[in-house]
Amino acid sequence: MSRTRRTAIVATLLTLLCAGALYGLYLRHLGEVQRESERLESFRREFRPLLDRARSIMDDTADPPSSEELDGALAGRNRFYPEFYPEVTRPEVEWLELTDADVNGDEAALSVSYVIGYYGPDGSRVDWFESRDVETWHARRRDGRWVVYQVDAPLG
Repeated sequence: MSRTRRTAIVATLLTLLCAGALYGLYLRHLGEVQRESERLESFRREFRPLLDRARSIMDDTADPPSSEELDGALAGRNRFYPEFYPEVTRPEVEWLELTDADVNGDEAALSVSYVIGYYGPDGSRVDWFESRDVETWHARRRDGRWVVYQVDAPLG
């Protein structure tokens, strides 16, 4: 076998070896992404009742009405200020999403993102007025349900 032929075979084998290694890394990364996605989806299901209640509090539609005993630190966090913005007749949480969760037994730190739109008396959106926030909610399991005891909100 000629030297050129041996070099070509070695180069081909090295290329295949590198391609296999890269493919293995790719599969490992896909597995990690899948596990993280499943973990977050599991937390979204677990915290869905808390997020639904928070949405109704911020929309000012909570039934029963928000209270510190029932809702902890989320009590009174509606985003409706008619005394300051008379052209706004109702807020609406357009989306509220759990973006990460760090759960340790009966305590959790939840990263929550939301957007609130504001609407006028004719039902049209007041375009200039929107609230976008990312907050950390610290929650404890109490009587079988999660209750937020502290909200870390960004300044400004």
